[in-house]
Amino acid sequence: SGKAPELTCKMMAAWSVFSAIALAVTASPLKLIPCDGDSAQHFAYSSVTNHIQQGSNCFRASGPVANNEQSLILAPCGTDSSFNFTYDTVNHRIVHNDSRMCVDDDEGKQIYLFRCHDLPIDPSDNQYWMYSNNSFVHPNSTWLQLPLCLSTASAPIKQFGPGCSDPKLQGAAMCDETQTLDARVDDYVRRLSLIEKLGGLSNEANPMPSVGNTGGYEWWNEGLHGILTGCHAVNDQQVCPTSFPQVITTASSWNTSLFSAIGTAIGREGRAFHNLQVGGFGNYQFGLTVWAPNVNIFRSPRWGRGHETPGEDPTLNADYAAAFVSGMQFGPDPDRLRLSACCKHYDAYSLENWHGVIRTEFDANVTQQDLADTYYIPFASCANRANASGVMCSYNAVNGVPSCANTELLTTQLRGNWGFDGYVTSDCHAVQDVMEEHHYTSDGNQTVQDVLRAGMDSDCGPFFLANLPNAYENGSITDDDVNKAISNLARVQFRLGIYDAPSSTPYSKLDANDIDTSAHRQLALEAALQGVVLLKNDNTLPWSSEVKTLAVLGPNANETKTIQGNYAGAAPYLITPLMGLSKYASCSYAPGCVNVFSNDTSGFDQAVQLAKQAERVVLVVGNNVAKDNPVAEREGLDRTFLTFPGKQEELIEQVAAASTKPIVLVVIAGGCIDLTAAKSNAKVGAILWSGYAGQSTGDAVAMTLFGDNNPSGRLTQTFYPQYYVEYNYVSMFNMNMRPDPELDYPGRTHRFYNGSVVYPFGYGLSYTTFERHLALDINHTITYDQLAQWITESQYKPVDAPIVGTLNVTTQNTGSVAGTDTVIAFISNLDGSSSAPLQDVLGYGRSILSVSAIDTISLPIRASDLRLADSKGAFSPMTGTVQLSVQGAAPVAFSLPRPSRLGQFKGSA
Repeated sequence: SGKAPELTCKMMAAWSVFSAIALAVTASPLKLIPCDGDSAQHFAYSSVTNHIQQGSNCFRASGPVANNEQSLILAPCGTDSSFNFTYDTVNHRIVHNDSRMCVDDDEGKQIYLFRCHDLPIDPSDNQYWMYSNNSFVHPNSTWLQLPLCLSTASAPIKQFGPGCSDPKLQGAAMCDETQTLDARVDDYVRRLSLIEKLGGLSNEANPMPSVGNTGGYEWWNEGLHGILTGCHAVNDQQVCPTSFPQVITTASSWNTSLFSAIGTAIGREGRAFHNLQVGGFGNYQFGLTVWAPNVNIFRSPRWGRGHETPGEDPTLNADYAAAFVSGMQFGPDPDRLRLSACCKHYDAYSLENWHGVIRTEFDANVTQQDLADTYYIPFASCANRANASGVMCSYNAVNGVPSCANTELLTTQLRGNWGFDGYVTSDCHAVQDVMEEHHYTSDGNQTVQDVLRAGMDSDCGPFFLANLPNAYENGSITDDDVNKAISNLARVQFRLGIYDAPSSTPYSKLDANDIDTSAHRQLALEAALQGVVLLKNDNTLPWSSEVKTLAVLGPNANETKTIQGNYAGAAPYLITPLMGLSKYASCSYAPGCVNVFSNDTSGFDQAVQLAKQAERVVLVVGNNVAKDNPVAEREGLDRTFLTFPGKQEELIEQVAAASTKPIVLVVIAGGCIDLTAAKSNAKVGAILWSGYAGQSTGDAVAMTLFGDNNPSGRLTQTFYPQYYVEYNYVSMFNMNMRPDPELDYPGRTHRFYNGSVVYPFGYGLSYTTFERHLALDINHTITYDQLAQWITESQYKPVDAPIVGTLNVTTQNTGSVAGTDTVIAFISNLDGSSSAPLQDVLGYGRSILSVSAIDTISLPIRASDLRLADSKGAFSPMTGTVQLSVQGAAPVAFSLPRPSRLGQFKGSA
């Protein structure tokens, strides 16, 4: 139209305003000059590819780093930034990467990548680079793309701004706390210019001076099992976030109160870091929107990120979501969020890179039946039980439609059926992937139109910044599209109290005294103690205080970073198994292997000799989440085998054979490892799985081995044998949960797989013994039609279904020491169809019992527990015999009526 040139000029002028708003850095940017030699840590500018890449004509840094010239190297960041880059050894270039690497100088001074408008720089200099398509390119692209520069100067913290204390907002409806949320948001949106709106729809949202936001806002912050940030100097003290166990370990406690308490602690620490105005990603003030938890189904043991989730069961994952999110978001101020939680990755995301197919291009073909009773369950809980204020759409497509452009997922289910009230962000670069990886759209205009109209609000990445203005100009998107998205984002910020007076909420008072508290330290330890799982014990454990000397062996025995898992921030301390055990006995130490992946056996002899000499032997093995290893369990990579990596299996055999007494094997790993050999080895007396148990891993291991903690953890994943993944038909590409006899496909997880396992879902031992009895308490006579009506009414929120009975689980401690019995009850429809689950989790609880003590846990039976999904994803009542079971107890059963027939529950032992 005739307005297009004028609009474009206004946009360009507005973008220039944003550049001027950014605070300047006084140091000069680095120059790239020729250097001698070449290595993977030296980089050159290629005029052919327009990339900074490895090459014989390499460059090194000169400038404020030092008086002499210094080479650029890649090293871990001390603090985090969204401008973190790493070296891609495949494509030989510096790329943006989740490994959070910074370019460092030889003296360890970090060289950060900043927006060029933050630095005094001549754009004609070849030090001026663009961030585009996941890599550096020379600025021959459009002006809208994000220019980056190298500098050793630390950028100032980009504080949000005055908000409603801005004088020009005096009397504004958006700042009137007596107004309704809708009224405040409407006024907020009305005040924004078009360019402010468009610039606010990315994770790194531009400043919005019209509404008192002069520094911009970073929506991307992490808090999976602790706030992901470094240690910060506050009043001459270092303040570090608490590092709780990785989620798979915490979930193995089966303790929803613990899930909630950890969410609360992370919420308090996150709000405190924000109040302290410390830097987050991109040196923005640490935000109040945290992208956690990960509640995807751990459907395949090979998935590299399974340990970030509670496990393989939809009921447990849904309960974890409800407890963790509620704890993080809600506190003493019922009208405001303490921190905003974002459930990810919606949906059917459980593949990283398998056989060359990567997550950004994978199309998850999922049956409506599996969506209804498996994949949707945790996210529905996020939306309508936890009232999560954020959801992240995943990289993959679902049934041919990329998740971030999927109207069925984002609008019909999430906002429609489940009543979600919050914002939807893409995973990072997932919007770009809609076009470039999935080839679902052909250009930027169509891409931004599809994702916005599907129900997405914010793009993690630069794609919106580069494409929204043109899409608006040509009519691909409208004011309604933009206003809907910016309103969804604003609602969350208003609920967080960002535009309220500090005196209006107690959360504004949280500070350094609320970070790394003694209570949080105890909570981290308690989570580790409750989460460790004793898998084998041939009367080997617990040890008495009479044990004075230990050989602590193995590649994970003294690894500090390994015990945290991924998405972990700094920690106030990291206690390894060696450190923890040294508090109980005199320890000799040998790793045996350089690391868990090493094939070097030269350290075996030392480990074997120490095993021969010590009273007792602890061998600490497992896996880790190393970004630079091709067989680790990590983001971006799926495992191809379930056995121990490297030469650990041989190390176990040799150490066990050399020890005078059966050894204790401690497994530090997230996903399952085939423990068949160790399980059957008589010289391996005990096996303890800890997962990645966080800052107190070593104390939890030591306290358990010496009997100060009686283990009560139970597996939330099936431990499969290696041959499970050797079947060609158990492909990572197959999303089906249910078995297919015609294809000889065995199904997945405890709910559908009935083949051989090493250790089953829900398994775990104690140092004491328990006797359990089940009793049914059924008070209702119901018809099939009544049950069907209740199931239909509660189909989107099953916890609201009427209670139709109770399973009472009575436990007595019949052993010689106190212990906690973790009870997991399962429900099975014995007369169900062939597609019915073998079992589902009905409920669970924990009984803390002294010797001879008795306790009863009452688990409700809801109408929604008595439903089955059909091939179209519709739920209907079970019929016939329903069995309830708990490990170690005789099952009980009752009958359900068939259609159009009056029936009564009939309990039978």
